[in-house]
Amino acid sequence: MLIRVLLVDDHALLRQSLARELDGVEDILVVGQLGDGEEALELVEQMRPDVVLLDVSMPGIGGQETARLMRKALPQVRVLACSQYTDAETVLGMLASGATGYVNKGADLAELLDGVRAVAQGSRFLGKDVEDVVRVSRANARARRPAPISLPRLSPREEEVLRLIAEGRRTREIAETLGVSVRTVETHRVRIMRKLGIRSVAGLTKYALRKHLVEL
Repeated sequence: MLIRVLLVDDHALLRQSLARELDGVEDILVVGQLGDGEEALELVEQMRPDVVLLDVSMPGIGGQETARLMRKALPQVRVLACSQYTDAETVLGMLASGATGYVNKGADLAELLDGVRAVAQGSRFLGKDVEDVVRVSRANARARRPAPISLPRLSPREEEVLRLIAEGRRTREIAETLGVSVRTVETHRVRIMRKLGIRSVAGLTKYALRKHLVEL
């Protein structure tokens, strides 16, 4: 499979050097070299690349906006971000904008080729040092995430009593409907209120509506 690559970087010497290296690889064809995101968006459809090797920091339209617009216009084109910036905010921002992969500009040619080939096949690719940054960032985010709140769980009978209360039934009516004593219904109501932290019939009715136990 021949992979068509478009280079987008405002540093001309670096871009030209990279193009020479990639042109020497059997399964890679460099279809173009562009200096900014705006030009890339204008010409990407004409050049029909499989992979756009995209710098992150460029004048005018930056890498994130270029990736976002490119993926929106041509979702079949894969974007491999390539930058000297490997902080979590920049990396995650590019991935969120539509980049399929991210490599450090300081990476060797073998790692860059692994990235190009991976994203060409639709796989996510992160360079070695970039992967570490993302892993640490996500681990820190999980550590900061508040513990899930344990939601109250009503028994089937309590849900039935709650539904009848929300329908406006009186305690005696509920007891007759369910074939239980008035005291039993009152006990259920107390337990329901305690579990839900609700102290009024109006509050119970609102809760039942939110949970679709009753219809308006």
